[in-house]
Amino acid sequence: MPTLVCTGCTSGLGSLALQLLLQQSPLTWHIIIASRSPTRGQQIVDQLTALAPTRNHRLTCLPLDLTLLGSVKQFATRVQEELAGASSEEEGEGKIDVLLLNAGVYKPTFTPLAGGWSEEAMVNHFAQHYLLHHLQSLLRPPSASHTLPLVIFTTSSLHTRVRSVEKLEAILRGKEGSAMDRYAASKFIQLLGAGQWKDELRGRADVVAVSPGFIPTTSLSRDSPLLQRLFMHYILSWAPFCTSLHDGASSLLRLLLPPPGITDLIERYRESDKGEVLYLGVKGEERELNPLLLAEGGGGEWAVGRERLEEWMNGEGERGVRE
Repeated sequence: MPTLVCTGCTSGLGSLALQLLLQQSPLTWHIIIASRSPTRGQQIVDQLTALAPTRNHRLTCLPLDLTLLGSVKQFATRVQEELAGASSEEEGEGKIDVLLLNAGVYKPTFTPLAGGWSEEAMVNHFAQHYLLHHLQSLLRPPSASHTLPLVIFTTSSLHTRVRSVEKLEAILRGKEGSAMDRYAASKFIQLLGAGQWKDELRGRADVVAVSPGFIPTTSLSRDSPLLQRLFMHYILSWAPFCTSLHDGASSLLRLLLPPPGITDLIERYRESDKGEVLYLGVKGEERELNPLLLAEGGGGEWAVGRERLEEWMNGEGERGVRE
């Protein structure tokens, strides 16, 4: 029974991806779903259970608030307990086969969180980077009967808007730029982190980033003004450059149930250059990353360890609150 731990899967893109997975996979899955709202999380568990009531999937929802590092740490502890419970009921040790980091936010206005950072910075990168620090020891060790576990970052082509690494901090602290700039910057540092994890987990896990395209009908715009949301849902969604919710979810499914072509790409990138992450588009095509991501020394300062990240959120250290 493979185990999937996922964030950002209680609505929209992620929720549909889980539905497609259970409908199309021949395997029985153990899925641990993170949810800020316990009520919404249980609704998703009930909906997924109803899709395949006789398949004996093990579906669990655990609370997680990605705006708080304390909640992330508690979630990781509960994941470990859930995996231990699963392993006691079945042969073998409970480990993670796939970690899907799909949570994302876009905020029209800037409101500082811990350490003075934007919510985009916290949710789209820092908190999920912190979560991976806590869960990396729970990834299933590779063996003759198991391929390498997979870590999936759901990202955005908007990361290519970043033109200066030096301005990232000012943008993510709301001192420069627009809401779109904050979102783009958060996805840029997310990919810097993905590159660091690819090197850190080399030989222990594969790391892949996927852009599901611009999907106006997701909940990413839930904090936008009503008229803007109506425009995006009912008018903009028909534009030829937009992606449907189903196609976006299918881009995630393509990694959860990888066909041979995707498997070949993943294997080819295992030994690629330092920091070079496999980056896929909505149709599974290989895409080019922002060249700044591969610049010398571009990622380490944003992909830091647990202790330093905790210092930042407490207003301490080199990236604590600044006047």
